[in-house]
Amino acid sequence: MNFWDFEAWGLLNLIVALLASLLIANVLKKTVKFLKKSLIPTAVLGGIILLVVASVYRWITGEKLFDTVFFGGNGAVLEIITYHALALGFIASSLKISDKKMTGKRSKEIFDSGVTTVSSYLLQGVFGLGITIVFALTVIPTLFPASGIILPFGFGQGSGQALNYGTMYENRGFIGGSDFGLAIAALGFLSASIGGVIHLHIMKKKG
Repeated sequence: MNFWDFEAWGLLNLIVALLASLLIANVLKKTVKFLKKSLIPTAVLGGIILLVVASVYRWITGEKLFDTVFFGGNGAVLEIITYHALALGFIASSLKISDKKMTGKRSKEIFDSGVTTVSSYLLQGVFGLGITIVFALTVIPTLFPASGIILPFGFGQGSGQALNYGTMYENRGFIGGSDFGLAIAALGFLSASIGGVIHLHIMKKKG
């Protein structure tokens, strides 16, 4: 491998593309009136921009954009970046200093929040598991019956954990398990970005 080969610069080109999409999204967010009023995060907007560009490229060439030599020829690097960036995001949010003092009322709020979160995860897990078991027994015999348990990870924990469990299932014979996990996470992200943003707007109007 030579210094001037694309393979040597693939990772850097990928990072530059990600940062450029965030920069463009940030500019659009600050200049376009509709986007300025919306509650869509800059990162989501940047991801949509890259998704559109990659889809157009594949439609024209028939190749996956991030599997090309220019980006190192290995689209799996995006999975690694997604997994670790999500972990860093959670760590960064936990380092935030809170001005609220720990009182009895605050402790009860934290406990109630925890119970609600765990209950919603449990509900999603049972619902997802039920769907995949039914589909595995009727429509898609090749479907891994336990794959529905990824639902709470995709909708509640994000793409990192969904990818992790999808990869674990793939190692146990579920072909395309990692892609399945990322697809569930993408659906969760879209439901939060669209349905969640609409809900926030409604609640904002109600004060």
